[in-house]
Amino acid sequence: MQRWKDQIDNQLTDLPAERRPGSPVESSSRVIEEAPDLGSPSPPPPPPARWAPDPLGRHEFRYWDGARWTEHVSDGGSQALDFL
Repeated sequence: MQRWKDQIDNQLTDLPAERRPGSPVESSSRVIEEAPDLGSPSPPPPPPARWAPDPLGRHEFRYWDGARWTEHVSDGGSQALDFL
């Protein structure tokens, strides 16, 4: 058993310092390799789905579904459809 341990130890000392298990160089390079690529910042998410003032100005409110303005509109509490 000791012979196997000695052989493994010899193989490890033959490795360059940056490749030896537990070496500070290996640890720091591992951190750099695993760091996420931040790239450019992502744009902010769109506003959540909600009734909002009609951006076209044709009605009091128009429904935003979280991705686009819909045909659903409201004036004085009455809902209707106004296709874009």
